[in-house]
Amino acid sequence: MVQSAAGVGLFDEIAGGGATLIVDQEERLADVDPAHRIALSEHGVRVIALATHSERGGIVDLEGSLSDWLNEYGAVVALVRPDFYLFGTADHEGVGALIDRFFVELKETTHA
Repeated sequence: MVQSAAGVGLFDEIAGGGATLIVDQEERLADVDPAHRIALSEHGVRVIALATHSERGGIVDLEGSLSDWLNEYGAVVALVRPDFYLFGTADHEGVGALIDRFFVELKETTHA
């Protein structure tokens, strides 16, 4: 369960559909290169950081399930496809490579 200014519910109900880059905490947004953030936005991929307060526009992981899940993978980010399948996870050093791989596979899929 998560909470945002919109209310309380399951992550996909609160965050909505579409591809999403989930960042384990607001402070780690700095790990996502600005050029990658622009490219993600241009492709309709939302970047959502788990927050400590929903009042600031964030999504709070009420039960710690998402945070625990990321920790289990040793990850600070998870990239979820629009069909809600996990594309991949990355630690602090692998964020850029994960996003680059996503765009390579997206390009291959759209040109296939």
